[in-house]
Amino acid sequence: MSYLIFCSFEVGGLPYKMAEILNRNGINTYYLSVNFGASGHDSASFHYGNDRQSSWNLTNLLAGCRFSDAKLVRKLRAIKREFNISHSFATGFKSYLLKNAGINYIYWSFGADLDQQCFRPVWPAAYPLWKKLLKFPYSMLFVKPQARKSIIASDSVMIAPYQIKALKELGYNGSLFFFPHFFEVEEFESLKNRRMECKDKICRKLGIGNYFFSSTRHFWAGVNHNLSDNKGNDVMLRSFACYLKLSDDDESTLVLIEKGPDVYASKILAKQLEIENRIVWLPQVPRDELNDFYLGSTLCFGQFGTPVLAFSALEPMANASVCVTFIGNDKPEIPFYNTLPPLINSMSPGVIANRMLELAKSPDKLAEMQFASWQWIKQNCSELQFSTVFRNCFK
Repeated sequence: MSYLIFCSFEVGGLPYKMAEILNRNGINTYYLSVNFGASGHDSASFHYGNDRQSSWNLTNLLAGCRFSDAKLVRKLRAIKREFNISHSFATGFKSYLLKNAGINYIYWSFGADLDQQCFRPVWPAAYPLWKKLLKFPYSMLFVKPQARKSIIASDSVMIAPYQIKALKELGYNGSLFFFPHFFEVEEFESLKNRRMECKDKICRKLGIGNYFFSSTRHFWAGVNHNLSDNKGNDVMLRSFACYLKLSDDDESTLVLIEKGPDVYASKILAKQLEIENRIVWLPQVPRDELNDFYLGSTLCFGQFGTPVLAFSALEPMANASVCVTFIGNDKPEIPFYNTLPPLINSMSPGVIANRMLELAKSPDKLAEMQFASWQWIKQNCSELQFSTVFRNCFK
């Protein structure tokens, strides 16, 4: 008996990473991507390279299926027989094809599929008008019905807490499930020993002293502010500006990744806040290379738009770094973690700045929160826990 990770959207390479982790933990799992044109930060190739020749990566078997769903279904049936696939974990609007091929699946909503594709497409402000006019009919006539069918045809669905209303509007009446996030958790003493090494290396390279860090892509300005993909980067910038005014910190720099459609808007806001000289911009960094930046930072920022517990918040915690993000103030109504993580949960620049100042003035409090962050990840998000929950989900 084997499992299949199937994606028609690669979600930053996370489905690929799931398959890798499951196989490493003794769960025979195969991976298929039908996101043939994937590139940039949302693709597995960007984060893990083009040479992904693992025996469990079956994507190359789909050659010739790109433009024919009928061929893809036939290939899926053949894969089910040859590799003894019993169940699948799927994401993306082509997932319903699994059911057509006789493969039962559970579905993970990555956000925009349920928020937008299932109802009405919304594009970033900078998206050219001619592309909107060209893609709108395709989105409504082809993507929308397939996205809705992919969720409704699944055996169970995993969503973020804020999506419960949209799921009800869709008419989904099935069950919900939850998988924890997954990390290869390094021992705390090892991380602690490497912290100064990473900090010194990065600070020397960038020519700075202490630094705060955010890997979140920039998506927040104009009409993007009203989309579920809003990252609230403006809250981070205003919080940093407020912190600098409250403190006598003349060494710290904010290190950001130059990624997303609103990088320019963030640079304009930074200039208006008079903090542009305290910011260093870096090109996009593959996921595995971000760990040193998390580890060497004083504190990390997640996202402050739609309330969601994302990898951008938990990755720093896995590296024993304190994270500021916004996950909402209401208790989740869906399957979720039994205890919430010990992060700074706010979207108020004033509140965030004061918490930053409190930690800056008290190295002991900062160290306590660093350990608590790491400990929560170890207790809730280890690879073994993820693998165990995954296997149990299909029993």
